Amino acid sequence: MTLESEKKWLKAAALFIIAMAFVVWVIPFYPFNVVMQFFGDLLFWPLDGSQQLGDDITNLLAVIGGGLMIGFGWGIYRLADQGLDIAPDFARKTMKQMIWIWFITDSVGSVLVGAPLNVIGNSVFLGLVLYPLSQSNTAATA
Repeated sequence: MTLESEKKWLKAAALFIIAMAFVVWVIPFYPFNVVMQFFGDLLFWPLDGSQQLGDDITNLLAVIGGGLMIGFGWGIYRLADQGLDIAPDFARKTMKQMIWIWFITDSVGSVLVGAPLNVIGNSVFLGLVLYPLSQSNTAATA
């Protein structure tokens, strides 16, 4: 994969992460909370309506978590946009470390709180970032 293709893939992945993070950020605000209520219930299988959103702590954690993930996505975007030009090895290693640290902690945490289906979604994000990094013409040096 050429450097330009790698950058396009990574920037698209970063924008997808930012978009999904924004969805988490808007959870507290009606009518978005109705949709997220369904997805939250789905992640805590079986689909039985027992998971509820809307208390102050849940709302606060949603906007904090969403904000952090927006920043995470923006970090990947900037590393892909200019970091690969300035210091390609550093940018690739940093992105790999970022995505793996996030994936492991988020996935283990999801399993521990009873939402193992979230690991499937996490795997999509992992693949979106690792695929272009692994296909780079200089991936062997990263």
